[in-house]
Amino acid sequence: MTVLSGEIHHLTHGEKVAYGTLVQLVLELHPEEEILKYINFYRELDLPTTLEQLHLEDVAYEDLLRVGAAATQPNETMVNLSPEITAEQVANAILVVDLLGKQT
Repeated sequence: MTVLSGEIHHLTHGEKVAYGTLVQLVLELHPEEEILKYINFYRELDLPTTLEQLHLEDVAYEDLLRVGAAATQPNETMVNLSPEITAEQVANAILVVDLLGKQT
């Protein structure tokens, strides 16, 4: 998320990490009901579970692709998850978390 500009940078590191953890669960193909349990738990802790709560409600898909490209660089820790993950998969996982966060 560091490649983005705007109000997201006023959030704490932990708030951004919380959303990123949900994105990781999506990328790891965890069941939806498990991800929803985390989302509900995060809500109890007042952690962000939607793009709106990250101040990114109007983010363009191209910007999410930039986030994905930054996250999937060879020197980033994403390779520990899988070196096969693409920028598109990261961008789509960010959107999936947003949709799931709006469901509950």
